[in-house]
Amino acid sequence: MSRPLRICLDARIWPGLWGGVEPYIMQVGRALLALSDGDEQYSFLVHEPSVQWVRDRISPDATVIMDKTPESASSDGGLGMSSMRRFIRSPRRFVSTRWRAWQAQRLMNVPLGEVAAGVPSSTGAVERAGIDLIHFMHQAGFATRVRSIYQPHDFQHMHLPDLFSQQERDWRGVLYPCLCRRACAIVAVSTWTKHDIVRWTGVEESKVRVMPYPPPLGGYGQPTPDDLTATRAKFDLPETYLLYAAQTWAHKNHIGLLRALAALRDRGVVVNVVCSGHRNEYFPTIQAEIDRLNLAGQVRFPGFVTPLEIKCLYDQARGVVIPTRFEAASYPMWEAFREGRAVACSNVTALPKQAGDSALLFDPEDPASIAGAMERLWNDGELRATLAQRGKENLSRFTPERSAKAFRALYRELCGRSLSPEDRALLAAPPML
Repeated sequence: MSRPLRICLDARIWPGLWGGVEPYIMQVGRALLALSDGDEQYSFLVHEPSVQWVRDRISPDATVIMDKTPESASSDGGLGMSSMRRFIRSPRRFVSTRWRAWQAQRLMNVPLGEVAAGVPSSTGAVERAGIDLIHFMHQAGFATRVRSIYQPHDFQHMHLPDLFSQQERDWRGVLYPCLCRRACAIVAVSTWTKHDIVRWTGVEESKVRVMPYPPPLGGYGQPTPDDLTATRAKFDLPETYLLYAAQTWAHKNHIGLLRALAALRDRGVVVNVVCSGHRNEYFPTIQAEIDRLNLAGQVRFPGFVTPLEIKCLYDQARGVVIPTRFEAASYPMWEAFREGRAVACSNVTALPKQAGDSALLFDPEDPASIAGAMERLWNDGELRATLAQRGKENLSRFTPERSAKAFRALYRELCGRSLSPEDRALLAAPPML
């Protein structure tokens, strides 16, 4: 009898700073741990900032593997500038880290020529834990002899290069193709993203698997009246508003949203908008546009909020607007459908297929198009009710259990384990998105 399959999920995130990747890892992890009909053992790769996040958001009993693998390596394997700074700060720690990396290299027997310059190699934590397969659930994977699934999420830097520094484009340009080639399989959340991965890496289409997106916000219950009152007071919310849940990255297109709001106001249509999500280094540009357009009275940016607070924000919203310029798929759209809120969203990438007939679509590059969809959403209660019902029906096809079982079937297949009839059916099913 074979021993249980040991699967490791990469949960090395910075809580509050990773946008939709954070709830994605949380939902997949929780759904896998909830399965009771298999003997697989799941652990979570963490670094110091993510240990408590895994305990709080996935499971207090989760098995964790502590890791100190860097996100990148110097191109020559020596003292690049970032390495030099680490050496100056703590020579002893730097030498110790390099020693562990060298030992791990010996442990894995990974020839240097197989790993592109700049791609980090495992420090050996996963190998020592006896892991059979590691699922890199975000971009910052590393080279390892353990079987791996890589999930780069998107190649936005190829479509909107002006939003990335040359260093970031170079890093992605080396890391993504290298880890895609080394992986046993690549996971994409949508068919559109699958084709994009194939386009930019040249991997075989059969290597890229489109896996069902688990629905969000499970397990937190419904807000109480006191919760709603407290959230309204904390963030000084208007009586009613449209909600946009997104970190303030440039591609999220808060600027286009603001210009649409100003156009509506100038026509006598005053729409309030609440934009939750971490306010990053691009936020001052957004604030400058708010000031220029004199919109301070119509918009709120409460910053990063808790799972309970985001449910409160959805509960009190009249609808949801998603003006993003680029997405692999939209987690706020799933959140809106789950919470029974009508959606207006961009007509880019995978979003039209994800929305189906459950949302109004607009051109995110055209403020007039955004404004038209927002006005309809704001003023037409019958339309909102219709879209909300369609959204719930759309989302009902995506369950945490189905997503978890599909991932488990893929893990079993890649590790050469026997597949049940249900496993084979899930792997053979056409993509849901």
